Amino acid sequence: VADVTGDGIPDLVLVDRAGGRLAIHAGRGDGSFAAPVPVGVGAHPSTVALGDLDGDGLLDAVTGNGVESSVSILRGQGGSLALIAVLPTGRFAFDVGLEDLDRDGHLDLVVVGDDGLHSLRGRGDGTFEAARAAPTLGRGGGIVIGDLNGDSIPDVATVGSNFVSVFPGAGDGSFDPYIAFGTGVGPGGLALGDLNGDGRPDLITADHTDNAVGLLLNEGAARPNRPPAARAGGPYVGTARIPLEFDGSRSADPDGDPLRFAWDFGDGRTGLGVTPLHTYGASGDYHVALTVSDGTLAGVDSTMARIVAVLEARAFAAPENRTVRLFASRPSACIQLEPVGGDFALADVNLATVRLRSAGTGVIEEIAALSGKLGIARDRDRNGVPELSACFASEDVRELFQSVTGRVQVDVTLDGVLESGARFVAAFSLEAQGVGGYPAVAVAPNPLNPSAKISVVTSRPGRMVLWLFDAQGRLVRVVLNEPMAAPGVHEAHIGEGRGGTPLPSGIYFYRIETADGAATGRVAILK
Repeated sequence: VADVTGDGIPDLVLVDRAGGRLAIHAGRGDGSFAAPVPVGVGAHPSTVALGDLDGDGLLDAVTGNGVESSVSILRGQGGSLALIAVLPTGRFAFDVGLEDLDRDGHLDLVVVGDDGLHSLRGRGDGTFEAARAAPTLGRGGGIVIGDLNGDSIPDVATVGSNFVSVFPGAGDGSFDPYIAFGTGVGPGGLALGDLNGDGRPDLITADHTDNAVGLLLNEGAARPNRPPAARAGGPYVGTARIPLEFDGSRSADPDGDPLRFAWDFGDGRTGLGVTPLHTYGASGDYHVALTVSDGTLAGVDSTMARIVAVLEARAFAAPENRTVRLFASRPSACIQLEPVGGDFALADVNLATVRLRSAGTGVIEEIAALSGKLGIARDRDRNGVPELSACFASEDVRELFQSVTGRVQVDVTLDGVLESGARFVAAFSLEAQGVGGYPAVAVAPNPLNPSAKISVVTSRPGRMVLWLFDAQGRLVRVVLNEPMAAPGVHEAHIGEGRGGTPLPSGIYFYRIETADGAATGRVAILK
C-alpha cells in the first residue's frame, strides 16, 4: 500500500504471479479502489517492494521473481509504473526489500533466495551495483528490515524451515554473519513491530506447520550464547514401507542448554525428537534436514536417506563349495552373504527367513538355511567386507537341483528378512554338479556314527534292492527291497545290522540294483 499515482491517496499494488504483472488499484480516498491497471514485469513475480529509487519523488517498484531467479525494476511515471530492467539474482528470489543500508541517501536492494542473502547498493538513478552475498542458514524468505540491535544501522531478518536468521548491518551495504533464533516448525511469514512498548522492534512469525504464531521479543544486546551444533547422522538406508530410525543424538549445545529437535524428512513430512521413526512410502533418494534449537539459537545439518524396495546383497559359494556336488558326502553346502554398500548389518539377519531359490531345477524351488548354521565369517574373498555363512542341508540341495545333469551354471537367489522387517536379495550363479548317470548314489555323512542316510536317484520306476556287506564280503543286511512306483530321490538309513543292532566300526560295502542298473560303494563306521 503506497501512493503510486502521486495524488496523496494510498493505492494498492498487488502481485499477479500467473499473469506476470502487477495490478495497480488507485485509491479513491473513501476506502475503495479503482479497477486494476496491469503493469507487465517481464517475469512471474512472487513479491514486490516500493520506494523512490532515482530521487525524482515518484515511487518505483522492485519485484522478486521466485524460481526465475531474477528481479524486475519498474520506474514510477506519475500514475503508473514502467519496466526498465530484469536483473538476474542468486538461486531463486523469494523476497525483496528496499532500505538505505549504507546511509548514503540512496535506496539499496536486498534479495533473499535459496543460496543466501544478496545486497545491491543503489546508485540513486534506478540502477544498482553488483550484488554482495551473505550465506544463510538454509533456504531463506520473508524479509523484514529494521534496526534490531540498536546501533542505528539497518539489519535484515529472514525466516527458514525452523528458525529466523538476523543479519546485522555493517553500515556499508553488507552484513555481518547471521545469528539464528529457533522458531516453531515451518515459519512462512515474518513481521516487525514493538510488541511490548520497550522501544525495540520484535519479530513475529507465522508457523505454518505448527498452526501457530511465534513471538521473538527483542532483548537488546545479545546475551552470551553459542549456537548448538546439529548432527543428523547417516547417510541412512532403508526399505519402503518399513520404519527407519533417524539419530540426532550426536547433536550438542556448547553451553549445555537443552535442545529441541525438528526433522524434515524430505518427502513433505516432518518429525520431532532425538531418534524419530519415519516410514517412506516409496523408494528414492531423500534430502533430510535436522534443526536443533536451544530456544534462541539454532543449528542445521543435512544428510541423505536412500530408500529401496529391497536391500541389495552379494552372495557367492564358499571356496569349499565352489562346485556344489549334489552327491558328495558333505552334510551341507554353504553360501557366503555380504551387504552391498553397508546397507545392513549381518548381525541383523533373521536366520529363520533365509532362503536359497532356484526355479525349474528340481522338485522344489526354495530351501531354508539350517538352524544354527549361520555365522559371521572372515573376509573370504578379501574385498574388505565381512561375510556371513548360510548353510543348507545336502538333501535339501539335492531336491532343489534334482533335475541338473552334468556340471552346469545355475542362476539362483539368496534372500531373507532383517530384524527390522526389511528384506534383502542377492542374485548370483553357482556351479552345480548333478548326476552323470542313473542310479546316482550319495551317502551322508561318510564316515558315519552311528548311522547315515543313503540317497538314490533313479530315472525310472521299478524295484530297488540295497545290500550291505562287511569287509570280508559277508552279507550284513538287506537294507531295502521294495518296488519304487516313480522315479526320483529314494532314501534309506544304514548303520544297523539284523534286528537293529548297531554295527561296529569298520569298512562296509553296499550294492544297489534298480531299473536303471546297479551301483556299488564303500562306507566307513567310526566310533
